[in-house]
Amino acid sequence: WFQALLTVMTTLGFGAIITFLVLYGEQRGLDHIFLFFLINAIVSTLLRPFTGKWFDRNGPWSIIIVSATLGFLSLIVLSYTTNNGSLMIAAMLFGAGYGTVMPCLQTWTVQKVSEAKSGAANATFLSSFDVGVGMSAFVLGILAEWISLETIFRLVSLSFLLVVLLVYRDYKMNKNM
Repeated sequence: WFQALLTVMTTLGFGAIITFLVLYGEQRGLDHIFLFFLINAIVSTLLRPFTGKWFDRNGPWSIIIVSATLGFLSLIVLSYTTNNGSLMIAAMLFGAGYGTVMPCLQTWTVQKVSEAKSGAANATFLSSFDVGVGMSAFVLGILAEWISLETIFRLVSLSFLLVVLLVYRDYKMNKNM
């Protein structure tokens, strides 16, 4: 359940992006929003072989802490974006961050159970993904009536910092066992 909670918190940022990025781009006069999604996908795909080896060598903690930190930074950069250059930087950071956190969380989720329960673990992970995206769209959609989209991105970036803190705490607890 710990990994499911982390997945929900991580997908809050993704939910904010898929819900608001096009509107945000229109507000900011960014005419190439597609670059965010394209660059995000390319970076996460190119990094996957390296991040997979990092996970296998060192376990989930360090890579999730680094990746969630990059996810936090991506949303902060995005919240200040005024041109396509900073949009592409935010996309690279998000691809490296979110694009790495999610497969690591899925792998960690499956590793925590027996092989017989791996299907249930995957289902829990995927349901957590849906819950996070759905909660994000619903809650942030309500908040967007009162606060700017820049503030929405800054606010949801904090979910990545909470992931960092919880994973670090888990690392410390497991290290002392």
